Amino acid sequence: MDAGLRALHKGRSTRALIIQKGRHFEAPLDVMRLPAAQQAEHASYEEGFDALAARLETFQPNLILTCSWAHPHYRRLCRRWRGRAVRAMHMDNQWLGTSKQWAGMVVGPILVKPTTDYAFVPGDRQARFARRLGFAPNRIIRPSLTGDAAMFAPLAARPLDERRKFLFVARVAPEKGVDVMVEAYKAYRLRTDDPWPLVVCGTGRLAHLLERVEGIEVRGFVQPTDLPAVFGESACMVLPSLFEPYAVALHEAALAGLGIICTDACGAGDDFVDRDDVNGRIVATGDAAALTEAMLKMSRRTPQELEAVRNRSVELAARITPEHWSASLLQALDQGLAD
Repeated sequence: MDAGLRALHKGRSTRALIIQKGRHFEAPLDVMRLPAAQQAEHASYEEGFDALAARLETFQPNLILTCSWAHPHYRRLCRRWRGRAVRAMHMDNQWLGTSKQWAGMVVGPILVKPTTDYAFVPGDRQARFARRLGFAPNRIIRPSLTGDAAMFAPLAARPLDERRKFLFVARVAPEKGVDVMVEAYKAYRLRTDDPWPLVVCGTGRLAHLLERVEGIEVRGFVQPTDLPAVFGESACMVLPSLFEPYAVALHEAALAGLGIICTDACGAGDDFVDRDDVNGRIVATGDAAALTEAMLKMSRRTPQELEAVRNRSVELAARITPEHWSASLLQALDQGLAD
């Protein structure tokens, strides 16, 4: 979002107010280290509804972008600003047909539709869910998630043959398939004489599974501004998630020219992994053996084949940019104001 805000501000006299909830213990993001966030005004969700309502009255937004409909203060604020500002709601959940999602379709007209004018989604899987919630096609805008091209694209200049490492960037949590990854990586090392190391960036409940595993380098949580340095020393992103609405880290990997191995749970795989396995592979969710095979295939590629990986990833990464993000919001703003 910071990358999108920078694109939105470029050449325009725009201002931003960021309202943030407290840090997640498994993802302690320091928002104030991000470039666009440093130029924005800030408020905390924990200040309470009345204080946030007063901040918005002072700020007088033209556009309000919320992340999901799960937060009561945001729903109330958006209802209050109906007809006064264009309201867009970021939603990254895929349509999976769960009982919770069916319930969401029932309560959607009460909880969702009165609070937003547009569904802001990253891809086709999320757009299908938005349509089920009652959003008309012209009220579904994309892409709501983008990697930071300015930070990651320059890394693609370095050949992958010079950075033979696997990279995992995510919370070290059950839904990220960490146990599957550890099992697959151990098997991978037994089947090759020249194994790549696996660099792990993240913290979480399953950190103990990474301890004393040969070849795994644990870096802990890495702030976004420090991630490019880690991407620059890696050749392939591995994301074995069991549940993953989108995974913008895959876009960052593609921007940096990395190969990508992910599960079919990852929505971003639709956009950034070639179906002919040119730049990586999508494996079945939870399949450790398939993950092992994918890592073996990647690490056995010749320097020339790794060049093809890098070129295809860069090509696919260009499908989405921070400029596309900002253009979608500006289009919604123009359309909303015209309505």
